[in-house]
Amino acid sequence: MKSYRRKYLSIVEDILKRKRIKFQEIEPFEDGKKGLVYLVKSLAFFCVVRLYHNPLKFFRLKKAYKILSNSYLKVSPSVLEHGIFIKFLRPFGFVVEEYVFPFCGFDRDIIEEFFLRFSLFQKDTLVRKDAKNFWENAVKKTKGRWSYLLRELKDHIPLIELESNLFNILSKNVPYYWNLFSFSHTDISIKNMGIIEHKLVLYDWDRWEFLPPQFDLVQALFSLKFLDEETYILDNVVDLFGIEKAIFLKTYYFCKLVFFVKRMKRSLKRGDLLAFNSYLSYLKDLVNNYPF
Repeated sequence: MKSYRRKYLSIVEDILKRKRIKFQEIEPFEDGKKGLVYLVKSLAFFCVVRLYHNPLKFFRLKKAYKILSNSYLKVSPSVLEHGIFIKFLRPFGFVVEEYVFPFCGFDRDIIEEFFLRFSLFQKDTLVRKDAKNFWENAVKKTKGRWSYLLRELKDHIPLIELESNLFNILSKNVPYYWNLFSFSHTDISIKNMGIIEHKLVLYDWDRWEFLPPQFDLVQALFSLKFLDEETYILDNVVDLFGIEKAIFLKTYYFCKLVFFVKRMKRSLKRGDLLAFNSYLSYLKDLVNNYPF
């Protein structure tokens, strides 16, 4: 264990004692970008203590918990019987939360129940916003990412061949009419999901934003490898939202387009050509068979 982890281990112990949480062992996780993470073990439960260096990220997370706790739906880890503990004391913000067991399988019933619960949560947090600037910015960023890909891969024939149709969609299919935004995770992936009481939950909400709910739906369907069931899930979601199906789907497919271009740039920057080619294949199929 590095010296600074050992140094702050005593602080974690003090926090738990103050909250009268009895523990047997504290095991540091790997140090992530957001701070130090410790797994706390006892006979009754596991919990996680997170130390946030960045006060802005900490207070964003604090606001996320407030919004999540006000919802009657569990899309985030449930809290310990002692209650979640969030406090900022220089130089750290401290968060004590229930440990979430990793999601290792793809049980259809669990995934379907998650989409039902998550969509209800999205509906519960909907707000209307002026969307024109948002969509203009989304188009601008997507075109910028595409320019980056072409600069890095100057002679990549599939990219060059795809550009005309892609930019045509980006010009003619922008859903300016969609002005409903929901509380969104924005970083949905298997690594940010876990199981509590046989239910799939999301954690690490510190990157939340208010976005059109279709963005998170795209990420969730892709991350859970459920795109083959896309039509089935979307039909159910549209019914829950009570919104005209064509309007909802037009926005969804546009968000899907933006998602794949964003992931292509990220995978290329990381040098993950396997992921890049996979996203490119998805994007090519979407562009060439765009439903609107």
